[in-house]
Amino acid sequence: MIAQALADVATIAVLQRRTLERSHVENSQLQNALTSRILIEQVTGVLAEHWNTSVDDAFTTFRSYARGRHLRLSDLATQIIEGDFDTKTIPAPPRAS
Repeated sequence: MIAQALADVATIAVLQRRTLERSHVENSQLQNALTSRILIEQVTGVLAEHWNTSVDDAFTTFRSYARGRHLRLSDLATQIIEGDFDTKTIPAPPRAS
Protein backbone atom coordinates (compact mmCIF):
# COMPACT_ATOMS: atom_id res chain seq x y z
CA MET A 1 0.00 0.00 0.00
CA ILE A 2 2.79 2.45 0.86
CA ALA A 3 4.71 1.32 -2.22
CA GLN A 4 1.66 2.03 -4.39
CA ALA A 5 1.21 5.48 -2.84
CA LEU A 6 4.88 6.31 -3.49
CA ALA A 7 4.57 5.04 -7.07
CA ASP A 8 1.47 7.20 -7.57
CA VAL A 9 3.26 10.28 -6.23
CA ALA A 10 6.26 9.59 -8.48
CA THR A 11 3.96 9.19 -11.48
CA ILE A 12 2.21 12.47 -10.72
CA ALA A 13 5.58 14.22 -10.37
CA VAL A 14 6.77 12.87 -13.72
CA LEU A 15 3.55 13.89 -15.45
CA GLN A 16 3.69 17.39 -13.95
CA ARG A 17 7.30 17.79 -15.09
CA ARG A 18 6.38 16.72 -18.64
CA THR A 19 3.49 19.16 -18.67
CA LEU A 20 5.77 21.97 -17.47
CA GLU A 21 8.42 21.14 -20.07
CA ARG A 22 5.79 21.02 -22.81
CA SER A 23 4.49 24.39 -21.64
CA HIS A 24 7.98 25.90 -21.83
CA VAL A 25 8.44 24.55 -25.36
CA GLU A 26 5.06 25.92 -26.46
CA ASN A 27 5.81 29.32 -24.92
CA SER A 28 9.14 29.43 -26.72
CA GLN A 29 7.51 28.52 -30.02
CA LEU A 30 4.83 31.16 -29.56
CA GLN A 31 7.45 33.80 -28.74
CA ASN A 32 9.43 32.89 -31.87
CA ALA A 33 6.26 33.07 -33.98
CA LEU A 34 5.40 36.48 -32.54
CA THR A 35 8.91 37.79 -33.14
CA SER A 36 8.86 36.50 -36.73
CA ARG A 37 5.48 38.08 -37.35
CA ILE A 38 6.68 41.44 -36.05
CA LEU A 39 9.73 41.34 -38.32
CA ILE A 40 7.61 40.39 -41.33
CA GLU A 41 5.14 43.20 -40.61
CA GLN A 42 7.96 45.73 -40.25
CA VAL A 43 9.45 44.73 -43.59
CA THR A 44 6.04 44.71 -45.23
CA GLY A 45 5.47 48.27 -44.04
CA VAL A 46 8.87 49.37 -45.31
CA LEU A 47 8.23 47.77 -48.70
CA ALA A 48 4.74 49.28 -48.94
CA GLU A 49 6.21 52.72 -48.28
CA HIS A 50 9.11 52.15 -50.67
CA TRP A 51 6.82 50.96 -53.47
CA ASN A 52 4.02 53.39 -52.63
CA THR A 53 1.53 50.53 -52.51
CA SER A 54 -0.83 48.93 -50.03
CA VAL A 55 0.43 46.77 -47.20
CA ASP A 56 -1.51 43.82 -48.66
CA ASP A 57 0.16 44.19 -52.06
CA ALA A 58 3.57 44.59 -50.43
CA PHE A 59 3.05 41.46 -48.35
CA THR A 60 1.82 39.44 -51.33
CA THR A 61 4.85 40.50 -53.38
CA PHE A 62 7.26 39.86 -50.50
CA ARG A 63 5.75 36.43 -49.87
CA SER A 64 5.83 35.51 -53.57
CA TYR A 65 9.47 36.54 -53.83
CA ALA A 66 10.43 34.48 -50.77
CA ARG A 67 8.45 31.43 -51.90
CA GLY A 68 9.90 31.58 -55.38
CA ARG A 69 13.37 31.33 -53.88
CA HIS A 70 12.48 28.81 -51.16
CA LEU A 71 13.21 31.33 -48.39
CA ARG A 72 11.44 31.58 -45.07
CA LEU A 73 9.69 34.92 -44.70
CA SER A 74 11.19 35.47 -41.27
CA ASP A 75 14.74 34.75 -42.53
CA LEU A 76 14.37 37.14 -45.45
CA ALA A 77 12.80 39.77 -43.17
CA THR A 78 15.72 39.47 -40.76
CA GLN A 79 18.22 39.92 -43.60
CA ILE A 80 16.37 43.01 -44.80
CA ILE A 81 16.17 44.56 -41.33
CA GLU A 82 19.85 43.86 -40.66
CA GLY A 83 20.78 45.47 -43.99
CA ASP A 84 22.12 42.24 -45.48
CA PHE A 85 19.63 42.19 -48.35
CA ASP A 86 18.95 44.88 -50.94
CA THR A 87 15.19 45.25 -51.29
CA LYS A 88 15.68 46.65 -54.80
CA THR A 89 16.15 43.05 -55.96
CA ILE A 90 12.48 42.36 -55.14
CA PRO A 91 10.37 43.52 -58.08
CA ALA A 92 7.69 46.01 -57.08
CA PRO A 93 4.08 44.89 -57.41
CA PRO A 94 2.28 46.02 -60.55
CA ARG A 95 0.54 49.35 -60.22
CA ALA A 96 -3.24 49.30 -60.16
CA SER A 97 -4.77 51.11 -63.10
